[in-house]
Amino acid sequence: MMTINPPPSPNPVPETDLASRILRARIKKVRIDSCDLDLLDDGGSVIAQGRLYQANSLAWDDARLLKNISDYRQGNLLDAVYLRRLRHEEGQPLWYVHERWGRRNPWDDLALQEGDITTGIIARSIVSARSGEQVGYLVQLDMGAPIRVSESGIIDASDRVQPDIEVLLPNGELPWADGSLGEMPVNDRIGRMPLAIGDPIQAMVREIQMPPNAPVVSLIRLIHHQDAIAEKTLKHRSNLASWRFRGFLGKDKPKGISEKDVQEFTPGDRLYAGRRFLLVDDSPTTLTALSDLLSLMGAEVHAIQVHAGRFSEAVDEVLAAFEDGNFDLALIDNNLPGQNLGQRLIHRAYAQLDNTDPARFVLITADNVQIPKGDVREKLRACNTMGFAQRPLSHASLQRLLAGEEIWEEKKSAADTDQPTEYSPASEASTTPRELLEMIARQTGIYFALLVRASREIQAQDLLAVGNTPFTWDKFPDVVAKTDLHLLIDRRIEELDILPQEGGNESLRLSRDSRSHWRILNFGGMRWIFGIGYAPNMDIHAQLPLWSAALGTAVDAEGWRSWGRHVSSFVQSGLAHQSLSHEVIHLESEFHDLVFVLEDRIEELKPGAELKSKEKKYLAAKVAALRRNNDDLLAFSKYQLQGQALRHREVFLPDAVAAIKRTIASECRKAQVGLRITDPPPLALPLPNAALVLPVVNLLLNAAKHHYRQENRRVELLFSLEERDNEPFLVMDVRDNGPGLTRTALERLWQPGFSSAPDRDQRHGIGLWLSRQLLEEAGGTLELYEHWRGIGSCFRLRFPLHLG
Repeated sequence: MMTINPPPSPNPVPETDLASRILRARIKKVRIDSCDLDLLDDGGSVIAQGRLYQANSLAWDDARLLKNISDYRQGNLLDAVYLRRLRHEEGQPLWYVHERWGRRNPWDDLALQEGDITTGIIARSIVSARSGEQVGYLVQLDMGAPIRVSESGIIDASDRVQPDIEVLLPNGELPWADGSLGEMPVNDRIGRMPLAIGDPIQAMVREIQMPPNAPVVSLIRLIHHQDAIAEKTLKHRSNLASWRFRGFLGKDKPKGISEKDVQEFTPGDRLYAGRRFLLVDDSPTTLTALSDLLSLMGAEVHAIQVHAGRFSEAVDEVLAAFEDGNFDLALIDNNLPGQNLGQRLIHRAYAQLDNTDPARFVLITADNVQIPKGDVREKLRACNTMGFAQRPLSHASLQRLLAGEEIWEEKKSAADTDQPTEYSPASEASTTPRELLEMIARQTGIYFALLVRASREIQAQDLLAVGNTPFTWDKFPDVVAKTDLHLLIDRRIEELDILPQEGGNESLRLSRDSRSHWRILNFGGMRWIFGIGYAPNMDIHAQLPLWSAALGTAVDAEGWRSWGRHVSSFVQSGLAHQSLSHEVIHLESEFHDLVFVLEDRIEELKPGAELKSKEKKYLAAKVAALRRNNDDLLAFSKYQLQGQALRHREVFLPDAVAAIKRTIASECRKAQVGLRITDPPPLALPLPNAALVLPVVNLLLNAAKHHYRQENRRVELLFSLEERDNEPFLVMDVRDNGPGLTRTALERLWQPGFSSAPDRDQRHGIGLWLSRQLLEEAGGTLELYEHWRGIGSCFRLRFPLHLG
């Protein structure tokens, strides 16, 4: 751009001849987000006046205001601007211009066609110059986004992209605020659905118009079209997802079956149907969780817990298990209470097994230790060890092992264990105590960092240790008895420093030349001992208050997470109770009607009279109906009670979905919302039932109670499979065809205490916030995947698919 002062044109061009022309322009005056222009002819003379808004300039995406951008200073020359439309200001003609169109004119070969489905955001409201009333909105299309088309009843992306233009959305193409789509409502105070600047819009092109006009789009036409193809769209999405899941489950497409004809999942489709596993671990929690997951997916599992000091008994149990039958794989924890003790168990057991049908062993670790190499690996191979797997154990690794392939997995880096950036929600989960200890132990000169419950007797979960710790949880009672650590436990002292060359406390440091510090910390309603091992030339006391405070915050957050899971269980119980109450009321009403009919007919009978055949059949039918209702109520109660009993167990998706459907069905009936749920795959997830059921139920309830349509109200729960960096994720979408989210609701969506429910009694304002917290702590994510005003919203839940 350059500064130039052109003279006025001696022969001005008529105003009507300038429309859609591309001219040069000189900036005459700069405002906050716009500038006034002299429009120039080829000779550089002024032929008209114009105005350029920042939204239509080349600096449309610059965070700075136009007045602060050097390219738009007074006197600068703009190479090319497109004359868009003529307006009059104070009686003088003024052209509104578009700088980006001057560079690339989208109207020469407009990509849009009637019937296309477009997306964009509300750019501004249109007010009639004659009446002064608001008549519609201009929607800026998402430049470069694919244009969607409806072919054979399925809406999908085309190979055309949206141009950089605005389209007109007239008020008459919007639904009424009460959700009706036809003529004006009886209540003449009800207007069209109000929109705001920045609202996301999805609409169908109704008419193609060229500048100075704009193409016209319609929400109502798109709504009618989506209503007409709703069932076909649902089936299409379900079929695509089903084939993805069948591929993940290792199921080939049967001959003669097209992708449009997908069969429902059966028990035989479970991933580990017919497989037998032997599990050996010292952690009862880990053992139960993995056993449940494999069993839920069709496997037969034999689990053996190894107790401290009873290693030989564990070996005998393993041998006895192999005598009773063969196993496809024996999954052995590498660190049975003691480092690499799992390897020792394999050597001992294999030496005593009959080699005619040798067992296949796999070591598993959660400690990110180095994998066995060299002679150690060869000796394990000689004992028929198939590999060394890192937790979380992936389905892909287990499938390869079952196929006879060796797997020796390197320890996972921090980057590998973190969730991909794309899946990170807006608010990150708080740091766990173990993660904080790892950060402390990574500092130069720190040998170990640990947190242990201040008690003489502890369990494995009561010790969090990172680095080269001087003892393990099973040795802790001996350490307390032989050292001064008991003084901390007995409240005799609050701190303990172990100095180099000091005798009597060797079990509290790594060597005679090293140092360690131990202190009592009170948080989470409990007393803990915080221990640090460090080099003799270090001074850690300046950092101890910071470390202690950070650990306190982390432990309190861990306590909140436990509370959240506990509360979620009670909330799920409450939802089930509410659902049961609705079902009882519904069936009780039917009971009342049937009993009334029976009493009425019985009153008509005279003493001694015989029942006619027709009357007998009628009464028998009513009695049968009473029995059916009673059976339905008993069955519903049984399923609800069973669901509550399983709410702390790992998720088996079909069972969880059945519980969701039973819980939400009565609310959807009351709200006159059609609930559609696609066929869930037979997968188990390493998280409690409540962590999945509660968020999904909450999302479905929100969709039902916030609906605005007068007819064709829909809420859908769909399942799909997504892969990222070769890692599989279960995707669950909760979709509705409701009003979408207002700007206010969007800005405060994840805040605790906020609710936009129309019924004040339903404004608890904790659902979405608590749901996302629970999902994050369970390893999943929850996001608002898409939403369109007047069309609907979709919340997406993602869960990594592994075995924990």
